[in-house]
Amino acid sequence: MKKRVLSCFMALALCLTLLPAAAWAEEADPPDGQVVEASGSDDTEKQDAAAEADVAEVTSGGTTAQYADLSAALAAAKDGDTIKLLANAAVGTVPLQGKTVTLDLNGKTVKNSDRGSNRIQIGSSHSPASLIITGRGSFISVNQVLVVVNGTLDLSRWTGDDSYICMVTISGADSRFISPTGTEKIRELAFIEGADTASLNGGRYDKIAYVSNKTIKLGDLLAEGYAFRQNGTFLEYARELKNNDTVEEVEVVRCPHVDAEGGKCLYCNQDGILARVGDTTYGSVSDAVAAWMTVGGTLTLYADGGSYDEVDFSSAQAVSFVIDLNGHKFNSNGRAIKTGRKSLTITDSKEKTGSQGAFGPIDADRGTLTLESGCLEKLTVPSSSSARILLRGGKVTDILYPVPIFDLLEDGYALMSGDNPVDPAKSLFGSGVYTIKNSQTQFIDAQKNGEAAIGSNTIPFALLLKMADSEIRQMGFTWYIVEEDGTTQKLAATTSDVTSGADGVYTCNAANMTVDPNGWTGLEANKTYNVLCVVNGKTSDGTSKWQTPMRGYKLTVAPAMLSQGAVVFTQTADELSGAMGNIRDGKGTFVFTPWGGDVNNASTLTYCFEVSHDGQKLIEGKDYTIESGNTAQYAGDHTLTIEGRGNYTGTATHTWRIEPYKLTRGNYRPPTITKVYDGTTGFDFSKAGNWGIFTENVDHRPNGAGTGKNPSLGADGNAISIYLKPDDFEASAVTLDSPDVGDPTASYTIELKTRDGQREPNFVFEDGGSPTIQVTKAKASITKAPAPTGLANGALTVYNGTAKTYEIDIASLLPSPGAGYRYGKIYDSQTIGPYTYETKITEIKLDSSYYDATANKAKIEKGKLILPIRNVNTTTTGKIGTITLNVISQNYHQIKDWTIDVSAANQPVSSSGGGGGSSSGGTVKTDTVTNPDGSVTKTETKPDGTVVETTTGKDGSTVKTTTNPNGSSVTETKAADGSTGTVKTDKNGQTTAETTLSSKAIETAKKSGEAVKAPVEVKATRDSSTAPTVKVELPKGAGETKVEIPVSNVKPGTVAVLVHPDGTEEIVKNSLPTEDGIQLTVNGGATVKIVDNSKGFIDTQDHWAKDAIDFVSARGLVNGMSATIYAPNASTTRAQLWTILARQNDADLTGGSIWYEKAQNWAKEKGISDGTNPNGTINRAQMVTMLYRAAGSPEVSITTTFTDVPADSYYAKAVAWAVENGITAGVGGGRFDPNSTCTRAQIATFLYRLYLSR
Repeated sequence: MKKRVLSCFMALALCLTLLPAAAWAEEADPPDGQVVEASGSDDTEKQDAAAEADVAEVTSGGTTAQYADLSAALAAAKDGDTIKLLANAAVGTVPLQGKTVTLDLNGKTVKNSDRGSNRIQIGSSHSPASLIITGRGSFISVNQVLVVVNGTLDLSRWTGDDSYICMVTISGADSRFISPTGTEKIRELAFIEGADTASLNGGRYDKIAYVSNKTIKLGDLLAEGYAFRQNGTFLEYARELKNNDTVEEVEVVRCPHVDAEGGKCLYCNQDGILARVGDTTYGSVSDAVAAWMTVGGTLTLYADGGSYDEVDFSSAQAVSFVIDLNGHKFNSNGRAIKTGRKSLTITDSKEKTGSQGAFGPIDADRGTLTLESGCLEKLTVPSSSSARILLRGGKVTDILYPVPIFDLLEDGYALMSGDNPVDPAKSLFGSGVYTIKNSQTQFIDAQKNGEAAIGSNTIPFALLLKMADSEIRQMGFTWYIVEEDGTTQKLAATTSDVTSGADGVYTCNAANMTVDPNGWTGLEANKTYNVLCVVNGKTSDGTSKWQTPMRGYKLTVAPAMLSQGAVVFTQTADELSGAMGNIRDGKGTFVFTPWGGDVNNASTLTYCFEVSHDGQKLIEGKDYTIESGNTAQYAGDHTLTIEGRGNYTGTATHTWRIEPYKLTRGNYRPPTITKVYDGTTGFDFSKAGNWGIFTENVDHRPNGAGTGKNPSLGADGNAISIYLKPDDFEASAVTLDSPDVGDPTASYTIELKTRDGQREPNFVFEDGGSPTIQVTKAKASITKAPAPTGLANGALTVYNGTAKTYEIDIASLLPSPGAGYRYGKIYDSQTIGPYTYETKITEIKLDSSYYDATANKAKIEKGKLILPIRNVNTTTTGKIGTITLNVISQNYHQIKDWTIDVSAANQPVSSSGGGGGSSSGGTVKTDTVTNPDGSVTKTETKPDGTVVETTTGKDGSTVKTTTNPNGSSVTETKAADGSTGTVKTDKNGQTTAETTLSSKAIETAKKSGEAVKAPVEVKATRDSSTAPTVKVELPKGAGETKVEIPVSNVKPGTVAVLVHPDGTEEIVKNSLPTEDGIQLTVNGGATVKIVDNSKGFIDTQDHWAKDAIDFVSARGLVNGMSATIYAPNASTTRAQLWTILARQNDADLTGGSIWYEKAQNWAKEKGISDGTNPNGTINRAQMVTMLYRAAGSPEVSITTTFTDVPADSYYAKAVAWAVENGITAGVGGGRFDPNSTCTRAQIATFLYRLYLSR
């Protein structure tokens, strides 16, 4: 007996040594998350004190008794009694001996009533007992221990997910513990010496301790069919417990048999388990497979499955199947299984911990096949397969896949052959062992849809990734087009590997990659293609660790714009001749070819070519058509235009060239100039029939390859005469040494010129020098003009009281044949051909008192009329008769029956008149008039018809005009400020003027900022050869001075033409039309002609911009499209604007391989343009910006208020400058419309206003 007592005390002492330090505390907190109905707070204690009589009641034999103390109730209870808690209770150390008591917690809690460790001891060494706990409730004190010494603790009817017991100790071989059946929690369950078995079938345990020197299996504590689960993982049944081992954070649940070996469950030791489908285990793999075919779900193998040729997924009732190989083989070496239209997932839960399972072979013909882990032996994908295959893990042996393998892999996964990655864009055929690797890439963002023109250098995709694998330090990216048959076509690849940014993100922007031109092969415009990106992860030394696909990209292929990208035209040989060009120089040169010497019937030359876009050769008819410009006749640059079709759209242009024909100066033979007398020394060469002849001998033409001169003009070897036409030459300064009839000589300048509508002349001189030939002493012939008709009678006055023989030049009696005309020498007789003509008197009818017809014969001698008149003493005046003549003159055919009226007059007596009146006499008639402005005009008329008009102003200025009978005149002006001017007009209407401006006039004008007005006035003419010439002289030291020359008929197209000392002429671009004349800047002096250079375009007569167009075209700033067409509403290219601005700034534009090259270089050098896109149309913003830069980018004092001109736009300052200077006012509605195309009319207007603003 003493030994049993001692044993009990020893067991209790050992139990207490297992308690945590907190167990000795007076109170302890309940486990985290537990709800305690009564926690022992002060309030609760007060309530308990108020109801001490109601802590517990004991039901015994049908009677019920209440106790204020649970310890007392436990002690009073008899065998079989039930104690029901009525309130939260405290209990001290209580032994239960020799009885079975049921404690109904009734939702209440029990805690320790004393300091230190207390316990409810069930049984003793000599007296067994049992405690059955029911209901919901908890033992909340850590140091309140339920100790089973000899008996049973039954918790099978204890309930409540939030119920818990801090500590239970099972001691002794005779002690029994019946576990909770639900999720109730015991914080610590201890088995001490002698307590070796239990039958746990539920509950949760923070800790299970085995305190013994013996060794048991963990499964010995379980009820049959149950297993321990720890944080979701099942603990093996055979795990050993010994030497104070503990198991923590476990729960006891019914075993799902998730794994087995040798037919036994590893977690509950149940026997006869070879496979499992869902929750059902099978002792036969075949039975499991049969059930799997019916219900689907997951088949887990616990043994090898052997060969299962009868597995037919296509006939299976279920749709989705998963097989967990679990380290075993299935169908190894059997007949290939077809997936049918089902979904099959292969996994191996033992892959990471044991031997790898194997499945195969398999034909993936349809459906979905997923490999999560394990080994797939011999995967065959027929070319006709529609199966979706997802390789996510494990390995595959012997892959037969006819198309690139990227479709076998999900994004982020890679296929490895040993340590070498397999390119997902490649196909696999034959044996090999491949593992599937997760690249651990983290997808951040992507631009997955885009559009690109075929042949583009970039594609519109982006991809952002992060990498969890620290070994990866750089990445390469390759993009592929995926065809409908699954094959790939490389589009672009990074040329250098991408490293991550500071945020660890790898960024691939495909727009920064260069596209492989072959990548566009076979693609069609207006179709959308799938695009694949292959990401190549590499180490810092460039070793490739994996290659994974990234899918889901869509590329819509747009037609390529021929106006964008690199369009390259390459000249090719003509198919018939086998040569490039037409002079066989080996360079493909074309030369203007006036076949047979006929310049108006030049050969049509054809430019043969090939064309590529971004390196891709284009095919005529398929990719483009020729719109225009591949054939031409005349010299200059010609624009070939092609228009895209199919995969290409828009147009592209190419400039090719026909060189001018090279003439030899010495071979020029001038024409014979013949004209009818017109009173001038000029000659209209357009009436010459030809401009002369160049005789090109055979040596000047190529007789073999490589001469590089001119093309052949005929089929034979004889010299060819080229008859020049007015379209190709211009004659200037054509002067005959006499205007009169006869054979004068001519001198003139012939200049090769550009035909209307062309940019260059068809001819140049071989020596490369000036395009002019100075011709002197050329033969000329002037023939008589028809005799003037309707001539007025001549007038002859004789005087009374004097006998006199009058000798009068007949020419002086003849009325003028017209301004600028004269009769020339009067011949007594002249033989013309077979006829002889005479100047003779055909009839005299005179008063016989004045003329004696019998004694005093009148006659013609040396061009004079000799008329003897008698002395008649009379004062009677008036007509005394007539004389009729036939006259033969140098310049006209014979004038017949011309009458001279003869009058008698008294001898003249001189007289004069006063101011404001008039006087007359025999010689001079004078009239004097006072004008409204106070000036006085005196008019003197002389007997010979000369009129002198002199106006004297109140300020002392004078204007004197002398008009002669032959129509010539001289106007002399002296201004009040000292400036003088003289205007002379000859009888032919040719005007010359000279003016000297005084220092006073210049000083006054400069102070006011105005131009000084010259005291001359002229009338502009259309022809430069007859235009008035004005010579302007300034005082020494006057410097640059604005001078206004009055012009009576000034227009926007009126210009000043500067005459250089060598006789050459140059339009003064800065000569500006004013209200009264032409303004220009003069330094020292200048001689100018005033010319109406208006072009008279037929399409601008009623146009709103007519004045501006006349202004710019007259000054050569903007040329017409032809001599008669300006095309005001047409757009303007950037190259044309460069040329316009270069002309405006007098840049040298001669030479260059293309017509705009010099202007392009000039614009780039001056910072006006970057020189790109010469054929692109220009908009209003670009136009005003280039004008602003050409003006030197001056400072602007205003800001624009246009609503469509952002303050930060590149053109904002230029627009403000244009507004400030009156160059533009916008398009209305507060808008400038910067992006609209700038028309030729708008450009003319901008330039016109720019010049007027200066």
